[in-house]
Amino acid sequence: MRRLRTVLLISSLLLVAGLALLRISKYWDACCFGSTQQRPDSHAHSQGFPKTLPLPDNKSIIIPTYPIRIVAANTGAADILAELIDIKRFAAVPVQVEEYAADPDFWKRNPSIPRFEKFHAERILGYRPDLVISSAFQDSTAAAAIEQQHVPILHLNDFESLDGVRSAITIVGDAVGCSDAAKRMLATFDSDLKKVADSLAGKKPVTVIIYSNYGSGYTAGSGVCQDDMIQRAGGVNLAAQNGIKGHASLTFEQLLRMDPDFILVGGEAGLNSPQVKLLMSEPILKELRAVKNRHIVVVPSRYIYALSQYSVRAVEEIARQLHPEIKP
Repeated sequence: MRRLRTVLLISSLLLVAGLALLRISKYWDACCFGSTQQRPDSHAHSQGFPKTLPLPDNKSIIIPTYPIRIVAANTGAADILAELIDIKRFAAVPVQVEEYAADPDFWKRNPSIPRFEKFHAERILGYRPDLVISSAFQDSTAAAAIEQQHVPILHLNDFESLDGVRSAITIVGDAVGCSDAAKRMLATFDSDLKKVADSLAGKKPVTVIIYSNYGSGYTAGSGVCQDDMIQRAGGVNLAAQNGIKGHASLTFEQLLRMDPDFILVGGEAGLNSPQVKLLMSEPILKELRAVKNRHIVVVPSRYIYALSQYSVRAVEEIARQLHPEIKP
């Protein structure tokens, strides 16, 4: 009788342990977005870590363990991660996600994810991260202080083209153990770009200037992602053709001299957007072809300046407005 009770007790303990392991397995599988049927990276928490990831300029980063407390230090990284990982793995994101991220509604629906105002080492370390995904323009002193505490920081370079965005998606996916999910994201990204390219076959490119003015005028020349967006949308970036590099100031006189077919601005209300009203109401610009013909392309700024999978949304919308006869 005693032996029977012992056998039953051991069987019960094994059953409880098995159920617990099953729940843990389901939790980890769900950490890379999707149900247990999708399983982007099965058992990623135990396989492939620690891992060394190659970076540009012959550098590398070591991710010692499967990260479960991830700080996204910029909106581009936050947008990429939002489609790759479960929200429970976010340790914190910048407060700007609700305004500047390409999918602000996602962040508004998830207010439980902690927010920070500025990239300060003490604040970031307070979230107890096991991975920080940053960018080249953020405070290098703060980044060094974080790394001194043995927290790995994945620095995403400023992107010069959509190929740079592709590389960022790949390395972020690898870093967080969701490489299969990242590959699916890239498949959609590439497919959408190809649809635009196919729809533009045989179309003559039109000249474009990207412009913003919040007290002084700015444009985007060569060597930045927006230049690539314009080209892939069937345009020629006149700022780049005139030797302007990166994000640079642009006067009304320069704009008049270049006289593009179209002007691209950021906005949410079409021709009623503030940047359009500024261009249309400025007397000195009334002779611009784009102004006279009302050829102002208006695309949400969160897409134009997205350094994430949402960059393709800008290409689609720019192409549609530059070439309204197509259906990208």
